[in-house]
Formats: sequence, structure tokens, C-alpha cells
Amino acid sequence: MSSKSETNNNGKLYLIPTLLGESTSDIISETTKEILNKTEIYIVENAKSARHFLKEMGLQPKLPYLTMHELNKRTDPLDMLSFLDASDESK
Repeated sequence: MSSKSETNNNGKLYLIPTLLGESTSDIISETTKEILNKTEIYIVENAKSARHFLKEMGLQPKLPYLTMHELNKRTDPLDMLSFLDASDESK
């Protein structure tokens, strides 16, 4: 039997594709756009291209306040756990 503190998983991880091409805002569903509007912490391959994608989705005013963790071939594997820890601490 596990205690409540052992099973409390507050964070959520959404996998949102970024598409190749110029205009993706008409392809991404409204549900996905709603999730993007509520999300404050992102794990991305490249922060610059992720900001461009989010700007295209209409998040421009929020962009300076978002946290972006880059996960790519240069990321230290030990840093990855801290990315997920941050999602547990967020709203």
C-alpha cells in the first residue's frame, strides 16, 4: 500500500508536434492551442524555433515569461530529471 505523498503526481507532460512548413496554425487543433496557452514550462529541442512556433500559435505576449529547457544532443542526462521536477512544482 502506498501513501498519498508517494503517488501524488501533479505535473503533466504534453507532447506537441512542431510541423515543417511556413503556416502550421491552421493544422494544430484548438484543443492543442488551449494547452499551449496554459503551459508555462516547455522542454524543447531548440528554444528559438520553439518560440517562433509558439508565436505563430498566438502566444506572443506570454513568450518572455515562459521557461524553456533545451533537450538535444548536448543536454547533460542529469539535467533531464530537473526538467520534469519543474513540471511537478508548477501550477
